[in-house]
Amino acid sequence: MFDNYLLIIVLFFAGGAVLLLVAIPWAISTSENTQINNESWQDSSGSFIKMVRPLLRMYSASAEENMAPEKSDRIKKKLQISGLGYIITPAEFFVLKRLSAIVTALLAGLVIWLSGTTDILRIILILLSLAVLGYVFPDIRVRDFTKQRQLSIEKHFPFFLDLVVLSMRAGLPFTGAVQQGIEKMVSGPLKDELLRYQREVRTGIERKDALERFATRIDLSSVTNFVASIIQAEESGGGVTGVLQDQARQRRKERFLRAEKLANEAPVKMLLPLVGLLFPLTFMIIAVPIVVQFMESGLLGKML
Repeated sequence: MFDNYLLIIVLFFAGGAVLLLVAIPWAISTSENTQINNESWQDSSGSFIKMVRPLLRMYSASAEENMAPEKSDRIKKKLQISGLGYIITPAEFFVLKRLSAIVTALLAGLVIWLSGTTDILRIILILLSLAVLGYVFPDIRVRDFTKQRQLSIEKHFPFFLDLVVLSMRAGLPFTGAVQQGIEKMVSGPLKDELLRYQREVRTGIERKDALERFATRIDLSSVTNFVASIIQAEESGGGVTGVLQDQARQRRKERFLRAEKLANEAPVKMLLPLVGLLFPLTFMIIAVPIVVQFMESGLLGKML
């Protein structure tokens, strides 16, 4: 009877562990994909994040007290660059990492218990290694989102610069040209950050500070150079249109060079699958019928 109750308890906690383990990447991904296109951008978190946020906040207060300011700032910057800065706080992310480690360890414990393993050293090593993997898993997901987000921004940024240059050539000021560029762009991370930049300017933040925040949130050299050029042109009294033309030309050149680099890397990346998968399969398709014919004719036995 006791064993039955123990089995029910273990299965209950394991089921919750599986649910949370599956839900963590889904929660972050649904939050990342949420667009920030209206004035309710502060509450743009995914539905699952809203459900589990009470659990995260239950422990985030104590986590925030124990976190060093440098670590909190580092996590905050990482979340902002990934686009999750207004979705989850550094303390909540800190709790999420520990929750992921506990869930992974529980899941590993269930598998070990069902397998009947009795080697204590092996059990400890498996639990520790998988707990560490669960701890760093949210960081891996955030890093993936950061990479996808920056690739999307690099793809659309030259097009935005071209729109701004055309609008300023038509006589619009920089603010109006940015507005035109935003209206013509497709939805994505770059448009969301530009809308956030506009909101900051409208709330009274100086354009220089808003541009610097815009560059910090994206953390791309092309955007940083663009912002630095705009600020330098305004402070020196130079023409912004000429600077934007140079920036647009440089960004188009960088995009072409990046595409050329990826095209040159493609044959090298295809070499391993070709050698490991395609060539052996081709050899088998050609060689097997020949070997069968030798066997049927008896020549193979004579040769051996």
